[in-house]
Amino acid sequence: MSIIDSIDVFFDRLKDIRSATQLMVGTLPDLQRWTTGTSLRDLLTTYQHANARHLPEVLAIFDEYSKEPGEDDCKAGLIEGGNGHIEIAGYSVRNLLLVARSLRIGYYLGAAVEVALGVATRSGLAVERTRWTRS
Repeated sequence: MSIIDSIDVFFDRLKDIRSATQLMVGTLPDLQRWTTGTSLRDLLTTYQHANARHLPEVLAIFDEYSKEPGEDDCKAGLIEGGNGHIEIAGYSVRNLLLVARSLRIGYYLGAAVEVALGVATRSGLAVERTRWTRS
């Protein structure tokens, strides 16, 4: 895909959001498995389910505008290879690394959504903010 105008920028960002969300939902079971406490495991499970609900919403925007979501992986590099240091972390710091990792991914997605919404608004695309509210 070539990026010529702001609508192309929006769909490029949306592809990145789709990919990052899919990758995050896919990596959360690993993070849940590595936790050392049930409270954090339960929180990560809730986070996984909340983000999994966003995927159909993102894909629906592609459908509405007859665009392809693509198969590219998230360009931010937040997921791939990021679990290696958690696997080797000592028991006493593992939960701290899990929380830091989850927050980093969540903040990236939140910022990506805000940028995409701003571009959509400036481009005249009718994308509802309520669809993007991160739970």
